[in-house]
Amino acid sequence: MILKLAGAALLILSSAAYADDAGNSSNTPKLGKDVFGYFDLHAGLVSGFDIFTNYGTPEDEFRWQNSKIGGAARFAFDIDRDFSLQSDAWANRSGSWASITMRGAALHATFDPTGRDQFGPLASIGGEDDVDFAAHKLTRLYETNFGLEWAHNADKWRFYAQVGYASNIDGMVYIEGWDPQWWHIPISNPYAAVVGTYYFTPDLAFSAKLAVNKFMTPGPNWANNNFEVRWGAKLEYRPPSSPVIGYVAYTGRSETFDDKIPAGDDGYGGHGIETIVVAGFRIPFGEGTIQSLYKDVGLADLNPAFGDSSY
Repeated sequence: MILKLAGAALLILSSAAYADDAGNSSNTPKLGKDVFGYFDLHAGLVSGFDIFTNYGTPEDEFRWQNSKIGGAARFAFDIDRDFSLQSDAWANRSGSWASITMRGAALHATFDPTGRDQFGPLASIGGEDDVDFAAHKLTRLYETNFGLEWAHNADKWRFYAQVGYASNIDGMVYIEGWDPQWWHIPISNPYAAVVGTYYFTPDLAFSAKLAVNKFMTPGPNWANNNFEVRWGAKLEYRPPSSPVIGYVAYTGRSETFDDKIPAGDDGYGGHGIETIVVAGFRIPFGEGTIQSLYKDVGLADLNPAFGDSSY
């Protein structure tokens, strides 16, 4: 999916650039004037632990440390002075003896009547692939997200807020030698996230983020009611005359489990911590600085189920 969107985006950009060079009419979309975007690639490490309890007594502990690699493509198109569309595609993979791949695609529609404020809805579709290599087992989830977002761009800083509701459409379990088993468990994942960015210079920026979400799976025989808090920081720099933006980022996650097995039994629970550290680079198109990139292509799907964790 990400490759298809990237190919389509390149086609749009090539057409826009050609039209600009050819001196076509002002109504033709132009790279850097009506069309903006960037590609993102990153890699890093993921580590963490989960401790499961039974009526307050620790029963099991699971720890992990894995590599992580991912990428994204984002492109925005200015329909007119007050309205624009942005499309995203992303994928993030982590794991060693088992792997988890999050992927998705989103569309943002934003209004900007003041020249500094962007607000509007977003919709996305994606999912998660969990592969257990030892058991030759694949678990796949198909999910959606709908949300609202707002960004304010000041001279030296930027504030970005998003609320949304992620949920699953369907799921599948496949074990080698067996037919795929389809199932549907209603998963709801409402969330809220904020990101603040300060520009030391137009090409040197520091961002901090905070997000909360509630992961719920109601059912007659099994229920789940978990609360998550996520926080993070990112430092970005673009050297003079460089076409590439480099960055390092940190994300932390704390989760409290409240599993009811069977439903109504409050005895099962626990907590977990996860740390993600990545380094990456962005290749912008039609943009001059990091600050202008955030203003024109500064949106992302921040949902905790399958959203882009590199943002």
